[in-house]
Amino acid sequence: MTNLVSVIMPCYNASSYIDDLSWIFKQTYPNVEFVLVDDCSKDDTWQKLQEFKQKFPDKRIIVARNEHNMGPGPTRCHGTELSTGQFLCFWDADDYAESNFIEKMLNKLEQEQADFAYCGHFRHFGDNNVKTVTVSPVLQSAPNLKARQLLVKRFSCEPWCKLVRRSFIETNGIYFPEVFCGDDECWTFQLVLKAEKIAFIDEPLYHYRENVSNSVSKQVSDRFLNGIFNLFEFEYDFIGSQGLIKQNPDLLKVIENNVIDKFSWLRTKFKNDPLRLQDTAYRYCDFCNRHNISLKTTEIPLIAAFRWYRLIPPFGKLKKARDHLKCRFYLYQDKRNRNELIKSIIKLAKHK
Repeated sequence: MTNLVSVIMPCYNASSYIDDLSWIFKQTYPNVEFVLVDDCSKDDTWQKLQEFKQKFPDKRIIVARNEHNMGPGPTRCHGTELSTGQFLCFWDADDYAESNFIEKMLNKLEQEQADFAYCGHFRHFGDNNVKTVTVSPVLQSAPNLKARQLLVKRFSCEPWCKLVRRSFIETNGIYFPEVFCGDDECWTFQLVLKAEKIAFIDEPLYHYRENVSNSVSKQVSDRFLNGIFNLFEFEYDFIGSQGLIKQNPDLLKVIENNVIDKFSWLRTKFKNDPLRLQDTAYRYCDFCNRHNISLKTTEIPLIAAFRWYRLIPPFGKLKKARDHLKCRFYLYQDKRNRNELIKSIIKLAKHK
C-alpha cells in the first residue's frame, strides 16, 4: 500500500502518557508510522518510549531523542526529518484522535487533491467541560486564494488538526521556527498563505486537552514576551520575502490588525503586572513605528459613538429610529475596540 502517513509526536516530560499511547494503533487507516521524539525530558520519558517500541515490535515505530532541549517546534522538525511518509500529521502526547482521523483526512485530501486537510476538534477543559470547535463556514466559502489568505488568522493555529502533504511543505520550505512560543502559529501561517487548495472536514476528529499548568502560552515571562514579538517579526519577514504583499496588498492590513488585536490578549495576561504591561506597550509602539503600522485612531460619527438608541422607546413610531441607531452603533463596534486598544497602548507607553 502506498500513501504512508507519518504521525510525529514531540514528547517532553510525558512519562505519564506513554503507557496509554496504544490508542494510536486503533486508527482505521493501516499504513501509518509513528515518530516519537523525546525533547530531553527531565523524567523517564525516554526510557518509557524505548519500552513502548519494544512492546509493539509489529508496529512501525521510530523513537529518537534530541541532543538538547529544543521546544516543540524544532522537535517536530526533527521528527519530520526522521519520518518517511508522503503525508504528515503532528499530534501531542497528552491528547488523542478519533480512530478514523487519518482515514477521513487522507481520503478528503486525496479526493480534492489538496495541499493539506483541516478539521474540527474537541477542547477538553477538565473532565466534564468539553467544547466543540467546528470549521468556520467563512473559511470554507472563500471564493479564491486571495480571499482565503485574508482569513489566515481565522484558522486554528495548532498543527494537530491538519494532515499535510510532504511534497507541499518541502517545495515551499515550510517549517516550525525555533521560537519560545508561537511556532505552531508561524507554521500554520505559512501553510495557509502558500496552499493552492485546502480540504475542509467540518467534523471534530481530534481531542485536545487544555493543560493550564504546563502550557507555554500560559507562562508569563520576558522570554514569553520576546516570543510574541518574534512571532510578529516572522510573519512580516515571511510575507515580504515571499512577495505576498505585491500579490495581495490587503494582506498587510490583516497582519497589522492582528498585531494590534493581540495587545488585548496581552493586556489581560499582564493585568497583575503593570510594569510588564508598560514595557509591552512601549515595545508595541517601537514595533509599529519600525513597520509603519499606524497608531492613529479612526474617526467615528457621533451618532455611532454612543448607545443613543437606549434613549428611544423600543415600540411605536420611534422603533424604526431606535433600530437604525442601534444598527449604526454595532456597525462601528470593531473600530471602537481598535481605537480603545490604540489609546491604551499609547497611554501605557508614555509611562515607561
